[in-house]
Amino acid sequence: MSVISMLSGPVIGAVIGYFTNYIAVKMLFHPRNPVSVGGHTLPFTPGIIPKRKKDLAKAVGNAVEDELFGEQEVKNILLADETCRVITEGLYSQLEKLVNSDCSVQELLCAMTGPEAYEEKKEALEGILTDKIVEGIVGMDIGQVITDKGTEFISEKMSNPLLAMFLTPDTIQSIAAPIGEQIVSYVETEGREKIGVYVHEEISVQEQKQPSAFLGDMESSRPVVVGKLQEMYSGFVEEHADAVVKQFKIREIIEERIAGMSNEALENLVLSVMKHELGMIVNLGAVIGAVIGIVNIFI
Repeated sequence: MSVISMLSGPVIGAVIGYFTNYIAVKMLFHPRNPVSVGGHTLPFTPGIIPKRKKDLAKAVGNAVEDELFGEQEVKNILLADETCRVITEGLYSQLEKLVNSDCSVQELLCAMTGPEAYEEKKEALEGILTDKIVEGIVGMDIGQVITDKGTEFISEKMSNPLLAMFLTPDTIQSIAAPIGEQIVSYVETEGREKIGVYVHEEISVQEQKQPSAFLGDMESSRPVVVGKLQEMYSGFVEEHADAVVKQFKIREIIEERIAGMSNEALENLVLSVMKHELGMIVNLGAVIGAVIGIVNIFI
């Protein structure tokens, strides 16, 4: 057997194997669009990946959301020490700016809740404070206090023995008791209105002050405030990580991006990851073809 005859089998096998795998790899991406003849779409057009692009987008989206970026992964990222530090420091910085700003408490709260909601909450607060003050005064049993103190005061000031014979402590108390009862009644009726006016005026004065007037120098309490912010942030993440993941809409975003890519861009994306491996498959076809050709020599 001549050398040419011996080599022709492996060489032809290698060429056939190489081009077979080369065509197979190309058919993954080409043709990029359907090819029609006589109103019928030719088989294997478009290529496998362009044809199944939507299915690929859905599969990748599901895999990323379910396996790579689920609730636990989001928790791990958001609760990492560096993430927690950056976020809480940022929150503290914004809080400090608000406290030290030139805006009034009224302006700050209006910005946070809206003018109408602020006025409603302010009115409700005035009503609560007025009720609490009235309840406190009545709860002190001020009528009895006035009766007892009035009786004691009059008794001490009476220097006339004859008058003292007629104005006994019981007599004085019987006169003072109705006065105390009238005062309590006044506090619960007309007095409530006057207390309400006072509360309204006092809140109006306080709401024009800057936040720093109430919170003072925040630097001294920085560790406590930052610690509390970290605690609140960690609790929020622990309880709402699943809701946060859903808001990211990872599955929908990935599906939309891949499905919206052009076939050329999708090919470039796949090749950027697998070009070396696909090249190895083509070369492997040549090797297998050559091996088959060598085996045929000895059959």
